[in-house]
Amino acid sequence: MIDKRLIEKKLKAIEAYLCEIQRSPAVYNFEDFANNIQFKRFVERNVELCIEKIIDVCRHIVSRLNLKEPESYSECFDLLAKEGCY
Repeated sequence: MIDKRLIEKKLKAIEAYLCEIQRSPAVYNFEDFANNIQFKRFVERNVELCIEKIIDVCRHIVSRLNLKEPESYSECFDLLAKEGCY
């Protein structure tokens, strides 16, 4: 059975990471972004955390649907797509 609370918790974490980026001091163009190493690393890390949570959700659903064990992260998403989970 898919644990909806677990998925909601991970989705809320993703939302929090993205909100942290939005609330941070604005960078108006790519040059400012590229030259501000602290802000760049902050954004990179928050995006990495989002990706980790998305993969966690995907793997949880694949497991609960008793699909084959994915050999890669991309295959995890492919398995869900083949099952019609969009």
